[in-house]
Amino acid sequence: MLEAGLLIAIIVLPFVTASLAAMRALSASRDSVQIIGASVLLLLTLFAITLLFKRSGEALVLLPGWLALDALGAFMVLLIALIGFLATLYGIPYMAEEFRAGRFSSSAYRRYVFLFHTFLGAMITAALMMNLGLLWVGIELTTLISALTVSFYGRPTSLEAAWKYVLMGSVGLTLALLGLIFLFVATTNVPELQGQALDWQLLHETRNLLAPNWMMLAFVLTLVGYGTKAGLAPFHFWLPDAHSESPSPVSGVLSALLLNTALLGLLRMLSIMPDTLLAEAHTLLRTIGAFSLLFAVPFIFVQWDIKRLLAYSSVEHMGIIVLALGAGGVSGTFAALLHMFNHSVVKSLAFFSAGRISQVYGTKRIAQIKGAVHAMPFVGGVWMLAMLGAAGTPPFNVFLSEWLIMKTLFTEGHVVVGTLMVTAVVLVFAAFVTVTVRMLYGTPETKEGHASPSEARGAGGVPERATRLLGGTSLWMGISFVVLAAYVLIGGVVVPSSLTTLIRWAAELL
Repeated sequence: MLEAGLLIAIIVLPFVTASLAAMRALSASRDSVQIIGASVLLLLTLFAITLLFKRSGEALVLLPGWLALDALGAFMVLLIALIGFLATLYGIPYMAEEFRAGRFSSSAYRRYVFLFHTFLGAMITAALMMNLGLLWVGIELTTLISALTVSFYGRPTSLEAAWKYVLMGSVGLTLALLGLIFLFVATTNVPELQGQALDWQLLHETRNLLAPNWMMLAFVLTLVGYGTKAGLAPFHFWLPDAHSESPSPVSGVLSALLLNTALLGLLRMLSIMPDTLLAEAHTLLRTIGAFSLLFAVPFIFVQWDIKRLLAYSSVEHMGIIVLALGAGGVSGTFAALLHMFNHSVVKSLAFFSAGRISQVYGTKRIAQIKGAVHAMPFVGGVWMLAMLGAAGTPPFNVFLSEWLIMKTLFTEGHVVVGTLMVTAVVLVFAAFVTVTVRMLYGTPETKEGHASPSEARGAGGVPERATRLLGGTSLWMGISFVVLAAYVLIGGVVVPSSLTTLIRWAAELL
């Protein structure tokens, strides 16, 4: 009974938070409602994971065959709750500054708050789905909701980005749906699956009884379909525009969480492939992963927009994750999931700091941002850390997971793709260092009419004295920066044992 109530609360709470925070009558308490809602969600998630540990990884079940929290789902919900909480803290002062600059109305802000927390709720719901059909519905729901956040500013470029996202996402999810239809056909001769053809647990247990030809078709369509939503090249064309045009809190969540939600669908499908098809499936994953990784590199070098640069970095990292899955085995899956976590942390930090820098300078153009380390030392330092971390610089967190992936590739005999990954990572490092140096040093320039670091003190209703140690950054934004930066710093040296155990359980489950 406790488990059922806990899972219901985790699912329902983000939607309740969204509804309350968007109410006009609670406008004076909107920030508090958001912080309390996101905090309680994170605490409930940690409590649920504690129960999972007490059961040695055995799933918490709400509706058998439909809704449950297994190790993989717990890993995903933890990411969503953690990054969602930090994005909420960051978003309060960030959006307050945007409102003061006249970029949207109070009614538009209520809409943003509602969509943001509903978006988190949709991703959590998808992560708990144990029926592959309902998982598809959950991922489709995240597309519809997040498209509205992409178009939030209402600019022609924002609307174009949203339409491109909806179009590409819909095509991808249509292909994934066709893959589910082929999966259903593959189950017709398996008596245990009659009436429960999309139950992931049963499919996993009977995977070697599924029709191989239909399963291969199902996997290819699912790979392309969910790969489009995950931003894998060459199906990624929606991603740079969507990330660039969204409010920065949304950009961080899109890169850190939405892409992972799409990969969840791919992971569930990979885990039910018959053993006789795993070699072919892994080859496909290595191929598309390597292509995505290499495709992103030249585009990273030529980007002029700070958020588009980070978006192409996400294409690169999604390729790395899929490449790790293609290495096969528990070690490959473990490395992929660890990289998923590390990328989510470092990329949310990168988008958040980039958003604040762009806000102060009044532009997203890299060439027009100079001297950030002098103009805003705290945020400039955070940005430098995020860029070095995202580039896989030792000893930061992304380096550890990338090293594990490369080690697994070479150990399993995939020397060619391993070498390609090393080459791509070195090139991206060079590009990121170049951009970082250009932005951090030089003569500081801020656009007239936009907040300077000193003018931004106390933003979000926080007293000025509470922000002095953060170089003028508001307290809530500073907390999000400090938490994320701390893990980027220590995550390459020490990974919490509980996180390692959870990821290992998830990898063994698959």
